[in-house]
Amino acid sequence: MQSRWLAAILAVLAVRRAAAAQTAAELIAEARATARRGDGDRADSLLKQAEQGLPGEALMLRGNIAMHVRKDVEGGMALFRASIAADATRWDSHYFLGRALADQERWDEATASFAASAELDPTKLTVLLDLGKAQAASGGFEDAAATMLRAAALDVHSSQALLLLAQTAVQRRELEAALRAYEDVTELLPWHAQPFLQLASLRVSL
Repeated sequence: MQSRWLAAILAVLAVRRAAAAQTAAELIAEARATARRGDGDRADSLLKQAEQGLPGEALMLRGNIAMHVRKDVEGGMALFRASIAADATRWDSHYFLGRALADQERWDEATASFAASAELDPTKLTVLLDLGKAQAASGGFEDAAATMLRAAALDVHSSQALLLLAQTAVQRRELEAALRAYEDVTELLPWHAQPFLQLASLRVSL
């Protein structure tokens, strides 16, 4: 008898949680539309109501409002951290926290946040590019190069990651790595003169 009561209670709670999540999703959709219309205060109010059902997403979006509408960096970072505490599996919360840290040149912390984001979703090109930049800024060129090559592998027809690698290598005086990267870029962009000029300059330097 007791087990049947327990099962019934759990079933009721599951239904309530599902209803709360549905309501929260509707509030979040309305908040997104409201934010696009420029009403950050109203959007934030809606997201506060959504926190009970979908706390990770609601807190992450509130963090973006704090950062980009209210220009409250510390408040935004606190909300991103609260989002991660509520749902550590959200790649976007880790990523936005990393962006905020990178803007302050807190490179080691930014690297950790971007790395967590990339681990949760390794298919995001922007995350890998920002991770590579943060690693390079922290002084870890080898890690940065490996990350940028991972980014390049996501889209073998794009030169964005390889150009970033080449430019970073030049800045770090890693000329052989820069040479290899520019060689790859010229294969992808044979009609662009600038990579060929950079490549020629590097060959003279070496």
